[in-house]
Amino acid sequence: MQLPLLSGLTGAEGGFHDWNYLLTETNLLDKTPLIAKIFRFTGTLLTVAAAVGAFVYARQGEEIVSEIEL
Repeated sequence: MQLPLLSGLTGAEGGFHDWNYLLTETNLLDKTPLIAKIFRFTGTLLTVAAAVGAFVYARQGEEIVSEIEL
């Protein structure tokens, strides 16, 4: 509970924190490191996929332009 919320607080001050509530209610609070790794891996995978997709999309645009110039 270190991330600042929209209220400017972290939830550690005695307030409500969404993730703490969700993980406590689903009995997954002890699995927080694993859940964090899954989220980080998924985010990294999506970022790499977006970069590759952008490169492929840009290359297709070059092929179209070169065909028009012929």
